[in-house]
Parts: sequence; structure tokens; C-alpha cells
Amino acid sequence: MKVSKRKRTKRTSKLAVLVLLLLNLFIDTGFAQSELPILGWRSHFSYENVKAIADGNGKIFAATENAIFFFDQEDNSINLINKNTGLTDVAIGAIAYDQPRETLIIAYQNGGIDFWSETSGVTNISTIRDSEIAGGKRLLDIKVFEDKLYFSGDLGIVVFDQVRNEITETYRNLGPNGESLVIYETTFANDSIYAVSESGILSASLQEGVNRQDFNNWERTLTGLPFQHISSFSDEIIASSDSDLFVYSAGDWVFERNYNESINDVYMVNEEIYYVLTVEDLWVTGDISGFRSLYSAEANQVLNTFLLVPGSGLIGASRNGLLQFNAFNVAPNSIKPLGPASDLVIKPSEFEGAIHWVNTSGSISSFNLQNQSWSTRITLDGNGNIIQNLTDIDFRLAGNANINLPIVSSLNDGPFFGGDGFSGFTSLLDDFSSSSPLIRINNSYSNTSIESESDLLWLTTSGTTNSLHSWNAITDVWNSYTFSFPQGRFPTDLFIGSNGFKWMPVALSSGGGLMVFDETTSRQRYLNTNGGQGGLPGAEVTSLAIDDDDFIWIGTNQGLCFFPNQSIILDNISLTANVPIFENRLLLRNEFITQVQIDPANRKWFGTRNNGLWLFSETGEELVYHFTTSNSPLPSNNIISLHIDRPSGELFIGTDKGMVSFRSDATEGTAQHENVKIYPNPVNPSFQGEIVINGLANNALVKITDVSGKLVREARANGSTLLWNARNINGARVASGVYLVFSSSADGVETFVGKIVVI
Repeated sequence: MKVSKRKRTKRTSKLAVLVLLLLNLFIDTGFAQSELPILGWRSHFSYENVKAIADGNGKIFAATENAIFFFDQEDNSINLINKNTGLTDVAIGAIAYDQPRETLIIAYQNGGIDFWSETSGVTNISTIRDSEIAGGKRLLDIKVFEDKLYFSGDLGIVVFDQVRNEITETYRNLGPNGESLVIYETTFANDSIYAVSESGILSASLQEGVNRQDFNNWERTLTGLPFQHISSFSDEIIASSDSDLFVYSAGDWVFERNYNESINDVYMVNEEIYYVLTVEDLWVTGDISGFRSLYSAEANQVLNTFLLVPGSGLIGASRNGLLQFNAFNVAPNSIKPLGPASDLVIKPSEFEGAIHWVNTSGSISSFNLQNQSWSTRITLDGNGNIIQNLTDIDFRLAGNANINLPIVSSLNDGPFFGGDGFSGFTSLLDDFSSSSPLIRINNSYSNTSIESESDLLWLTTSGTTNSLHSWNAITDVWNSYTFSFPQGRFPTDLFIGSNGFKWMPVALSSGGGLMVFDETTSRQRYLNTNGGQGGLPGAEVTSLAIDDDDFIWIGTNQGLCFFPNQSIILDNISLTANVPIFENRLLLRNEFITQVQIDPANRKWFGTRNNGLWLFSETGEELVYHFTTSNSPLPSNNIISLHIDRPSGELFIGTDKGMVSFRSDATEGTAQHENVKIYPNPVNPSFQGEIVINGLANNALVKITDVSGKLVREARANGSTLLWNARNINGARVASGVYLVFSSSADGVETFVGKIVVI
């Protein structure tokens, strides 16, 4: 657990919730990003793993798990389509393009459907998503046939009539005995519809008068085999079952070939030529060279989907986004917007003007705060293998010039440090330190976290007698510590307090709670939910943070609490945590808190597992914002990481469905007024947003008056920023005129005078 602590003067702030305003302040990221406006949002989705491709109207569309981008072949631009730009959801199941209507259709795994066009924006069909049908509602494939759309998925096949603009038929319960059957894909040939499922291949006539909603009217073949993909041209059809390919010709299904690995897509060009995409290779059959491999995936890359367009072959891959082949004997172009390596990134750490996250599957994603761009690195060991199960990242270890930062920790393989930049990682335990006492148990070090403290690197290991370790980077001396409480053998994380105490959350399966330890005195204490023994709201501790008053805030699976005095934690006294009161009850009682962050105004951000993101005043007694998927661009209500860029106030919010950021009105400044900016200025009559006064002395007292000296607004800055909504103390819009801004630092030494013109 990382902490960034800055001392400042205590203050209290109040700000009304401005949800309607915030919803109008969306911008998105491309290859570079401009400065985000205060109270604005932007997205940071990953575009590495392309799972579906569609083309039309000179554009190539690529869908990842939670967002879409398209490549405009006319101007070579890359453009984003996601929840910030108008889509209604994330977790995309399939896409297709309807050329006559110039519309992209997006189907979601919750049953929702979006229709997107450049001219009319997004239209949503929520019939399936909002239905009370039991079971899954995933939509996994879309086929455009005549004026109808055929959606395959958990419910079977859903038919949407584009002329009538409604769902007209649903082919459900297509199993052999009328039971539920998932349909993966469909195709059309021989005046029939063909569908693949876990129970073979189904077909039904498209003739009028045929009741396709009756499972008895569907023919079945190869029912003992699971099929996943199907494609056709004219009356010829191909379909795949795991690694086997079958061909339909002249009325019969015939086994064609085994590809030795799972088939991820099939694509038929004409009666003779077809492509088969496996996990690692693209194969072609029927062209002038016969059967052959056209492309093999890079190491650690999976090939997901294939599409042939005029002049290009396209592969959606698990890494490098969309692969475009102008010729298959030439290396492909990688087309993708910049973004993190994955939508699931954890443990943010800021260092030298960039924020870095790790992904458990083996990568570091970095956002450069200066040029506003993303970069990613794969974590490879000395043998070129991906270092997986990453648990933490650290940049602050000092004292050894041979240790190139960062240091990353792997649950199985322990800490590694970087060689050239982020590549060439060296194992600290296996290849560098000659005196490591750590041993593998069941081929794993069980290294759950790392944290540096000057020239010491601290490590936690789970399930071992000695579960806390320190390594001196200068002397190569190790110290290992054991605890008298059995729960101390199972730490899940490590947090170092401002006084050097080591705070270690304990795995819930081993009792939960917190171990606190001071190695200088060997004192230790186990905090739990019992009164006098910690009084934590919940047994599972998820996050810790230190605020500007040196209070330590703790998030748990049943709410949050704080200790106002770290120094007495290990004293032999009764100890019960404090919980703020909000609306006459314990603050966020019974909420599963996942993240705690302190902003430059000493306010508290709390992320939750299923109820979005909350911001409270510094005491926790006043609500400032509550963001969820329904009132903000959050892609999910499950918050898994938070990090604040304190100079700008931008909060980076990681969820299980991708990352977004929100620029709050709290920024970190200095004791002086520096480069004070007031904008917009002048203020037009139509402007209904917030006037920003930025660059103030930290926590300055600001008074706004009219030219006669009558007080209009008085407030404390949130750090170095104050917002004014052009309303007086009674809430009425101020009249046109000139208004004076008088600002003074907390001690009254630093002053600033400015003016605002309201037209």
C-alpha cells in the first residue's frame, strides 16, 4: 500500500453536488490528451485486446471488452466510441455494421443493444436487458440479413426488425427436448438459418409459414459435438468444433481437418477459399497455393478474430490491438489508441512525473503526466518469460546504484528489479541477493506486497512462519520477523505509517483484521472487530491512508474508520477506532470499502465494491459527491484502485471494467499565490458552470465582492482552487458587472486581488 503524505493546515469545506454539470463535462483520450477541465471526466480504457471487428463506410471498427475504436481509412485517424462518448454500457459481446443504414450495432453481455451512427449518435434498445427472464442474457454474435438483425446468445436467437424498429421473434429453448440452449453464431445459406451450439449444428427454413420459435422445426446434426463458429458463402458453409473444421457441401456435413489448437474464428471468402484462425495461427485453404499458414502469433499473444476487407486482412489480437496486413508476407501494422495494457490494473505508484500501475498478468502501464500519453511494458524475466501474478510496484528504494527501478513483486516469484527501463527484470531472490532467507513453498514465495523505506525493502509473505522481511539494499542484509498472533502469518498487504509502524491486513480466511508492528521495539498488536481490541467495522481490511492531520483511515468490508493517533496504537491500552457520523448513522456502515484516498483539501475519497465512488469532507460528516454508473461515466461500480495527481487534482479511478479519471476542484499548491488564473473571464450570460480561481495559496480565505464592497461570496479554497457559480450568498445569480476577488493565505501574509467581469 502506497501513501503520499503532505502536511497542511486543517480546514473545513462545503460544496454542493453538481451531478448534472459533471455529466456534461466528458472528454476522451486519443493519442494525446489536452488538459482536463475541472469537474471534467475522461476515459483510459485498454485497447490492446481486440475481440471483434466490423467494417463499413470506409471505417474499420474494433471492439475490446469495454470500448470500441475505429480507424478511418480516408484520413487515417483513430476515433473512440465508449461510455464517455455516448455508449450506454461496457462488457461488449459483439458488433456488426449495417451498411445501408450506416449504423454500427453493439450488443452487450447484459442484453443491452446500442445503435451508433456519426450523424444521429446512440440509440439504445433495453428490452432484453430489462426483461425479467431468468438466467444469462449475453449477446455473443450479430448477423445482418436483409432488413433484420439476428442476435445469438444465452437466450437463443433474437430477431430485430429494423423496418419496424422492434424485436419481432425470439427462438428460445432450442435444445433437443425444448430446453435452454446457448447459440454462439448464425449464418444464412440455402434459404435457411444455421446456428452453432454446444449441442451441434441447428438449421431451420426461412420460408414464410415456418414457426422457428418451435424447437421441433429445427433440424440437428453432429449433436454430440460442441460447435463455436460458422461462416458461409452462397450455399457453402464451414463450422468449427474446438480444433476441428467441418464443411457443408451438397447437403452433407463432412469433417475437413484438425488444426491441433482451438479455432477462434472462421471466414469464408467464396466457394473455394476460406480462412481459419486458431489461437496462434491464421490458415488459408483454396487459394492458388492451397492449404498453408499465413501468420503466426507473437509470443504470449492470442489471435481472437479475423476479417477480410478490400486491400487488407485484419486480426484482432490479445496484444497490440488490431493487426492490419497489407500483405501476409509482411509484418502487420498495429492499430490501437494509446491506453493501459489492461482494463484491470492495480497498485498505482507515482514517480518522476508519471503514474504506474501493474496488471496481474504481467505488465506495467504508465501515464505520463507531462505529455499526457500512455505507455506499456511487459515484465519479462531473464529467460524472456512473462513475470505473472504481479502484486505490487515500488520506485522509492534508495542506496544501491545497481538496483534499477522499478521493483515489482510477483506472488509466486518474489521481487524483481528493472534492467534497461522496464525490460530485463532481474530476480532479487534467485539471481541477485546472496543471503536471502526466503524459500519457495509449493514453488511459490507467496510474496503479497512490497514497500520501500529509505534503503530498506520490506516484503510480506503469506503462509510462512516469518511473514515480514526487510532487505538492506546497501549491505544485502536480511531480517525476518515472526508474530505471536497466528493471524500474523497471513498478511495480504503492507502499509508503512508516518511513524514507521508496519500495518498489515490479514487474509479474511485466516481471521482478518490488522497486524501492527514496530521493528525498533519489537512491539506488535493484532487489531480486530472487538471493542477495545481495535473495534474495526469489518474483519477484512482493504485499504489504508494517512490524511493531512496524521489520522490513519482504514477501509473494511463493513465500512470505514480512523485512528487519530498512530503513536498509541502499540501501547497496552484499550483501543477502539473512530467512525464519523453521517446523516445520523455510522458513515458508510456495511458498505464494502475497497479504496481510501485523501485529496489536497484533506477530503476523503472512498471506493466501494458495488456502490461506486464517494467524496466526503475532511471530517467525513458532509457528502460532496457520490458517483455511480447511472450518474457518471464510471464503467463499473466496483472500484479497485484510486490515485490522485495532487497538483492537478485529477483522480484516476480503476474499476473492474476499465479506468476513467475525474478532475476535482481540490489541487495542491504552495504557501504563496502563484500564477493565479480566473476562467472563464469575462463570464457570458449563457454560462451556467463554475468559475475557476486557480493558483491560490493553499487553503486561502477568498472573498468576492461587488465594486461597492458588498460581500457576494466567502469560502476557503480547496487546496489552491476555488469554484464560484456566479451566485451570491442567497443563491441568486449575480447581476452584470465587475466583481473583485480578495484572497489571503491562512496566516494572512500572502494576498491576491483580482477581478471577474460578468456580462
